[in-house]
Amino acid sequence: MTPDKNSDIICSTCLNLEYDLFDDGNGNGGDGTGLGLDRGGFGLFRPFPRYRRLARARIEETSKDCNICRVLHQGMSNFWIDGRQDDQICIELRPGRALSVMRWEHYCDSLFIVTPRLDYYIDMNDTRKALHEAFGNASHILEKLDLDSAVKLLKYWLRACEKHPDCAGPPPRLPRRLLDISSAVPRLIETQGMQPGETQYMTLSHCWGTQVGKTPLRTTRDTYAQRTLRIEWDDLPRLFQDAILIAKGLGCQHIWIDSLCIIQDDKEDWAREAVKMADIYSYGYLNLAAASGTNSSCTLFHQREHLVDRDARGDIRYSCKDTHAIELPEANMATIHVRPGNKHTHDSVFGFPIQQSAGEIPCPLLDRAWVFQEKLLSRRSAFFARSELLWQCRESTCCECGDVDSFWKLQPQFERMHRSPPWQEQLSLDAFFGVDAHGLSKGVFSSIISKKCSIQTARDFWLETVATYTAKMLTMETDRALAIAGIAQRIREFTKDTYLAGIWLEDLPRGLLWMGGFVDNAARNDRFPSWSWLSVSDASGTGRTMVTYAPAESLFAVDDRIQIIPAGTFCKTAENHEFDQVTSGQIELVAPVIPAQVAARKEPERRQNFRLDFEDGTTPLRLDCPEDRNEMLHAGDDVLCMLIGAVESMFMVVLRPVQGRHGVYRRVGYAAYESETALRDAKVHRMIII
Repeated sequence: MTPDKNSDIICSTCLNLEYDLFDDGNGNGGDGTGLGLDRGGFGLFRPFPRYRRLARARIEETSKDCNICRVLHQGMSNFWIDGRQDDQICIELRPGRALSVMRWEHYCDSLFIVTPRLDYYIDMNDTRKALHEAFGNASHILEKLDLDSAVKLLKYWLRACEKHPDCAGPPPRLPRRLLDISSAVPRLIETQGMQPGETQYMTLSHCWGTQVGKTPLRTTRDTYAQRTLRIEWDDLPRLFQDAILIAKGLGCQHIWIDSLCIIQDDKEDWAREAVKMADIYSYGYLNLAAASGTNSSCTLFHQREHLVDRDARGDIRYSCKDTHAIELPEANMATIHVRPGNKHTHDSVFGFPIQQSAGEIPCPLLDRAWVFQEKLLSRRSAFFARSELLWQCRESTCCECGDVDSFWKLQPQFERMHRSPPWQEQLSLDAFFGVDAHGLSKGVFSSIISKKCSIQTARDFWLETVATYTAKMLTMETDRALAIAGIAQRIREFTKDTYLAGIWLEDLPRGLLWMGGFVDNAARNDRFPSWSWLSVSDASGTGRTMVTYAPAESLFAVDDRIQIIPAGTFCKTAENHEFDQVTSGQIELVAPVIPAQVAARKEPERRQNFRLDFEDGTTPLRLDCPEDRNEMLHAGDDVLCMLIGAVESMFMVVLRPVQGRHGVYRRVGYAAYESETALRDAKVHRMIII
């Protein structure tokens, strides 16, 4: 039997790769029930992946009679050479993209672990007939990236990007300093007197890192004068050299590199420039991101030997340059190529950095808090990963392999699905796509910059941004407010809202509803008010505070009894810059409150477990900083629970009175409680939170 797209014979193993016969991921398939997937056409739901889970041995059995199974079997045999036929596999149909096959293990009755992963595709330039449309089009990845190939590919992407309305245009202003690279010897220049329209400049995102016996190349007060005369080429680290060569190859005569363009030991200069990141990165022509580099000695040009995947047992290894070609008997049929999927790199660049079994992150740069901001602010960025070169601008994403290109083309359909209220509880782009549920955040942020979305969308985006930002690494605790200030500035320009230590006054009740306590070493930073998520620091040194916002339900509504007292609500900041560190601040408001008493229970080998006892029940208490001795609560302590809003449960900020100051409180945590009686009987109370 030789089933294909138009065959009436259905292979019992591969099901002819028919979309409507595959599972939707929730155990529904064939009849299109469950998620309401449409049958046929390329309708609203068609882009979502569908799955077929079965034993690998079945593929081999039917490969003698089925062309599709034969192709699948050849690909697996080439890469999965251990020959374990008892493995379970999952075929993933991804309309418009390469077909994927994964090994899987059932987990908790609902999830499956999918490593390693193989992609089956037809080369973009192969115009011959496809065995099946499910083998989507993709591009080959270069075995080695060098200067010429990088410049060629970047020029190709730039030509398309320069036609995008949201990406085009010269910079309206220049950074205070730039590196002039127009001659053979770079030098630092002051841009005062230069017209912004006269030049384009590029930027560099990089990890400073550490090198044994070496100090990162910096501009200091002692070296500033010499830097303005010349910077010897051999004094530049390899990464800076590569970035300069690419910039010159693209016709740019200037580049901005933070360690050289800011005087690093001048606190006033650093503070002045740090709050300008919104302009510096937004107006740059192209941001070069050394995604895989750990310090400035690394190169942007890689031999593609990075291991992009391995199985859970750790005994199958291969690199992304390994591609297996399967020629079909008919000369008019397109060759099908098989290679390891580059999912980990795509996740790291366009979503969350994924911790691999080897204990490494494919793109460590993208795990940095400062770089999270730089990535969002930049008009366009090129990410130099060890496995491939990737691109993101305000209107598109691209990569060498072509997978994220195809995803981005389907974005409007995903967004329509994601915004539809009845589906918000059931579907998550994160769950369906390792490629970029968060990549969509670039598009949302671009719509904020171009004022093409609602103010509510901008406020929702901020809450999501805080959660992502606080999961990133931050070396200097003093940078916590500044490393997200550029994003806040752009949102403020659109909404005209008032910024209060990481929370917007006009969305203040929701802004207070953050949850901490997800890291063991969280400590309270008294440089910020206790009601701000910025007040949570990480004592372990990673800078991650893992703050999240709740609830996510679209039906959540702020309690209409809350009233903010503007005259008593303010933040004073250093240097009078509203996005800098707070010197003093408070919130005065009227809100419904419920008194409660703290109950504590120590569990073996675990930290103290706190609960709140109410008149009609009890609920867990999530402390912001459970290990901070200065925040310590004890059994029997009285607290006040400020009700913010409700869906089924009430969502509350937990407050402790400040000794000696009547009506003044500090935040200590968060709680959710389900009680119609408590909701109805909550007393309205006027208070100040510091």
